[in-house]
Amino acid sequence: MITSDQKELEYLRNKFGETAKFSKFKRSRINSNWLVSDGSSEIVVRFYPAFFVDKLSTEVMVLNAVANCGNGIPQLLGADSTHFERPVLFLSRLIGSPVADCSQQLETMNASNLIADLQNLLRRVAAVPVENIGYLHDPSDCFTLYEYAGKMATKQMDVISKADLLPLGVRIRIMDNMAKLPAILSGNKPQFTYPDLSSGNILIEKGKLSGLIDWEFAMGFNPVYGFANLLLEQISGIEAQWIAVTDLLDCFPGQQEEILLLAMLRAVELVGYLPTTVVYSELQRKDLLAAFSVGVNDILDLLESR
Repeated sequence: MITSDQKELEYLRNKFGETAKFSKFKRSRINSNWLVSDGSSEIVVRFYPAFFVDKLSTEVMVLNAVANCGNGIPQLLGADSTHFERPVLFLSRLIGSPVADCSQQLETMNASNLIADLQNLLRRVAAVPVENIGYLHDPSDCFTLYEYAGKMATKQMDVISKADLLPLGVRIRIMDNMAKLPAILSGNKPQFTYPDLSSGNILIEKGKLSGLIDWEFAMGFNPVYGFANLLLEQISGIEAQWIAVTDLLDCFPGQQEEILLLAMLRAVELVGYLPTTVVYSELQRKDLLAAFSVGVNDILDLLESR
């Protein structure tokens, strides 16, 4: 039986020729990534799951939209949704490695400086015009950010309640804190938002930011939402901690309650997806639920101690 890796390699050889060199990156939870080198250039080739056709077209649109936002964003080189059994994306290679794979660099890295560099990059991205609210591959029909956040939270909390994913007392505390969201989101217009800020998507080289990858889940929302996702990751222990939560919050003077509320909203969103997602195995879903449960409680404690 031909494996998935063998099919991908055959496709790459047919496209780039036998003289090119092909090496497989560590498989991510969703995508399969290869590095193609022909001696003069290096290309990253990403194979998406078959059900990601809409997200491939979104990432093509997004990368074209943010192409002029400066260094740190991969250059789109092409896409293919017809010649392979799964969607394929071709990107320029950014130097550096994901923070999640750089344990030795973390010892000398200035985490607060890295956050500042990410803020600068995503501030430029946020200036790109966007009209839709919600995920660009599945835009909502909402007219305001708060309406979108409220509808999404209600939908996901229904799932969480029916599946009893979080204890009743925690669910009550979440809903009580949700009442603070209007003050954060009301009146704000959607901005180009990168919500998947995580240790696996942030690239560093010699302890400094070198790039940001995986743009298929871009949104029209609040740019702080990406940092809320990073806070959730760090407080939940999903990846090795490289910045203390207090230090991360200190990078957002005047916005600390905002990032905590958005981290709570992000947790509700992700926990609500666990019962139906096909991306994770049953064991991975259980592990993520346990981690998110810890994170939710810690976020609520921080909110309620303010």
